[in-house]
Amino acid sequence: MYTRLDKVPADTPKLKPGVIKLPKTAELTSLFASLTPFFDPDVKPQDDFMHLKLQEGLLALIHIDKRFAPTLFDFNEPWKIESVTSRKSAT
Repeated sequence: MYTRLDKVPADTPKLKPGVIKLPKTAELTSLFASLTPFFDPDVKPQDDFMHLKLQEGLLALIHIDKRFAPTLFDFNEPWKIESVTSRKSAT
């Protein structure tokens, strides 16, 4: 997944802080449609499947606006490192 980020120019600016209304795209529609079976509390998705859906969501955001890449993957801010570390240790 992260190797695909090389298609985003290194000088791509970050998004400005705030709320972003996402456009309706085929990628987002497909992603959310594929997740609807898991709204059932009796159905638990496999971890590897959810990891795939996370990657799909990240790619959908980057396709909407390349500025999502430096915003999401700049780990110079301490809280981002902590959240990635905690997520990895939780799996």
